[in-house]
Amino acid sequence: MSRQGIIVLAAAVTSLGTAAVCSAAIDLSLDTASTPIDYDIAAGSYGTDAIPTLLNGNGLTLGYSVDRVTLGLPGSVIAEQAAPGTESAHGDIFTALIHVGTPTLSMYRSEVSLGLTPGFLGDDVDALSYHEGGDTTNVNTTFPYTTLCRNSSWIGQPATVAGGGPDPDNLTPDDVVLGLSNTIFASGIAHMGLLPGDAIDALLLLDRTPDGNGGFLNQPNGQVDPDLDIALFSLDPFSTSTIGGGGAYSPGAIFMTDFDGAFNQAWVTSMAPFALGANVLGLNEDDNIDALCIIPEPTAGLLVFLLAGFFAGSNRR
Repeated sequence: MSRQGIIVLAAAVTSLGTAAVCSAAIDLSLDTASTPIDYDIAAGSYGTDAIPTLLNGNGLTLGYSVDRVTLGLPGSVIAEQAAPGTESAHGDIFTALIHVGTPTLSMYRSEVSLGLTPGFLGDDVDALSYHEGGDTTNVNTTFPYTTLCRNSSWIGQPATVAGGGPDPDNLTPDDVVLGLSNTIFASGIAHMGLLPGDAIDALLLLDRTPDGNGGFLNQPNGQVDPDLDIALFSLDPFSTSTIGGGGAYSPGAIFMTDFDGAFNQAWVTSMAPFALGANVLGLNEDDNIDALCIIPEPTAGLLVFLLAGFFAGSNRR
């Protein structure tokens, strides 16, 4: 391949890669100090997040946002956006490309590109989901699966576990709720091993349906199935389990549960396994992850497509 061909190919990849990013439809919810205000949703998911593929390091990117007072590790992209004079990290979406070794971090979308208000007193993304196709930002989405803000009017209301009986704790910010309702998908205490006072403020969820033959269907059924369903999540900095609440965990770390009554640090199980702790995501131990999503990586497929086209064209000359 000639040097000119390589330059043309690189330009095409860059162009198509940018188009792929711009065509993303992003659903998000804002915090209680943003405009427009959302008083209820702390985290959200559609229940179809490809968590096993992400943790296997198989070409997916972890998207995340942080809160208003997150500073980021010195030299990180988060620190750049949180620095005095900018102070907009909480309205941005950052990415960690999950592959062998330490993730590669970058800023995926700025608050301005999302149509949000920048600055420390601007908008704060606290729930997030990515969809291919379209070119829209849907603000204050009501997700099929949510967790509730600590000050939501839903907190304390009587609740029923889907497919089960009443929840003795009523609605709490550690529960995964079906939309905005009195029906709980999973109890944070009973199904996830969380403590009273914990609050989930970022969520990825894969809700799978038993097929009756010992396997499963990759479609949500709205009921928790321990050892079958999977979630990744983070806790807010005031949670009992985090260092801010007297516990041992960082609000910038990501945890995993299969709803068997316990949770653990989430690990990427590639050739060089690593934990999804705060530091590998460019965060200090007291920084806080505010939202999570999974973003497909289109560039490899685009490159194969372009190379095939290029070499086909070269062979015809």
